[in-house]
Amino acid sequence: MAITKDKPQDNKEVDVSTFLTDLNSAINNRSSSNEEQKTIINRFIYSIGSALFLLEQDLKVENISPKKINLVPHSLDWYEGIISIRGTIMPVINLYKFLVDKIDLKKTTKGKTHYLLLDHKDHKPVVITIDKLPEVINLQEYTCKKASTTTPDWFIETLEKGNQRIIKVNHKKLLDQFVSLQN
Repeated sequence: MAITKDKPQDNKEVDVSTFLTDLNSAINNRSSSNEEQKTIINRFIYSIGSALFLLEQDLKVENISPKKINLVPHSLDWYEGIISIRGTIMPVINLYKFLVDKIDLKKTTKGKTHYLLLDHKDHKPVVITIDKLPEVINLQEYTCKKASTTTPDWFIETLEKGNQRIIKVNHKKLLDQFVSLQN
């Protein structure tokens, strides 16, 4: 098929020009956005009852759907049982039952229980029960307040924005408590 110079190609020349202009504009906007994003710190939080907890940046976490939790007779009430994930046996901890007498924790409406695998570099993996799947927050939108002296040692500080309060947790110390109470 021959193309004549007198006839435009269905505005393809105009479209390419517009595309290149839009592309250059997007690149310029992206580079300025990258400068802004350097100051944005996104992290994940999870919820148990009325409390929100911040996940540490270096903590490996995975949402799982357990097929079967095996009960352990004569165990503590917060110890749900054990589970096998990819051939590794790990404990399942009901975090609401574990925390209810340690911090101000109100039970929200009963919904689906979710399971979160925590793999801390200093501990064997453990599965915890949570009420909502983790969600992302921007830390810069929150102000930090030190924890009171009456809170557990794994409770580092709170992050607050409006009426939302997030507990910054030292998961190593929290996992240490699980281990010490099981022995």
